[in-house]
This record gives sequence, structure tokens and C-alpha cells, in this order.
Amino acid sequence: MAKRNKGAKNIDSAWKEYLDLLRQWIYTFESLQRISTELQIKHLELIGKSLTDSKNINVTRS
Repeated sequence: MAKRNKGAKNIDSAWKEYLDLLRQWIYTFESLQRISTELQIKHLELIGKSLTDSKNINVTRS
């Protein structure tokens, strides 16, 4: 009986460790998604500004 309880504790401990690591992975993954989205938004803003500035430069040169 004691051996069985020890085995159950080992399994519980392993599941706890697994779930803790899974939570860490989810947090990291979600952080990467947020950063990726922010980076894409900034990139689009920069491209849009560059295109607008380039059109303004061409208009003033004409």
C-alpha cells in the first residue's frame, strides 16, 4: 500500500511539473504573439509613413 501511495505521489508530482511547464510555455507563446503583432503594426506604420513621405517628395519636385 505504501508503495502504491509513493507511486501516486510521483505521478502527481510529474503532472504538476508538466502543467507548470505548460503554463510557462503558454505564457511565452502568447508573449511572442503579442510582440509579433506589435512589430507588424509598427512595420505597417513605417511603410505607410515612408510611402506618404515619398509621395510628398515627388510632388514637391515636380
